[in-house]
Amino acid sequence: MLKIPTNKIRLNESGYSLIEVIASIILITIILLSFFTLLINSAKTTKTSESIVDYTYLAQKEMENAYEKSALSTSEKWEDIKNDIPSLGYTFLEEKNGYTIFKKTIIEENVDVLLKIKMHEPTKYVHLTKIIIEVYDAETSILKSQLETILSWGD
Repeated sequence: MLKIPTNKIRLNESGYSLIEVIASIILITIILLSFFTLLINSAKTTKTSESIVDYTYLAQKEMENAYEKSALSTSEKWEDIKNDIPSLGYTFLEEKNGYTIFKKTIIEENVDVLLKIKMHEPTKYVHLTKIIIEVYDAETSILKSQLETILSWGD
């Protein structure tokens, strides 16, 4: 019988050890988690940006409607202007802090639009009005977009 010395036994070292496999799985998991986090944040940012663009577009559209109404107006009288605003689909809401506030709900967009008009004091610029368009989410009542300008009514 052949006797092999115990200090000269060679084990087959051609495969991977359990520790190497576990370490590689942990490393792959960390890399994949980082990648998925990046993708999720990118999707959230895209959705937020899309929402901001949509609300701003609605505010711009309402501002253009108010501008068109002011350009076609032949009267500088506040009462005539105030009575002309409902033709844009707004209803009178209240008078507050010098502003006359009108409200319009756009159901298909699920938004409430507030049109705030502030007439200047009787001066040589009496026909100028400060217009603020505010777009709110109808469910949460959170302000989503706001545009502001000064329009000239009448000639």
